[in-house]
Amino acid sequence: MPREHADEWLRQHRVHLQSLPAGRYPHMVRLAESYLTHPDLDRYFDFGIELVMGAVQAMAVLKTPGAGPVAS
Repeated sequence: MPREHADEWLRQHRVHLQSLPAGRYPHMVRLAESYLTHPDLDRYFDFGIELVMGAVQAMAVLKTPGAGPVAS
């Protein structure tokens, strides 16, 4: 997505979140602050890989008879 489109997308979503009733959706309204800057894509990627690998390890433990938790 071109930078100018990303900026507009962030702006629109920030405005939408800020328009929610803060008393009912306080966390969503606070989330709007995160739409002021572009996300760190490398950080999100690394986090996603860690989640997937953690799930694979947990599933492997369940399928291995007598195995305990996997040490990280």
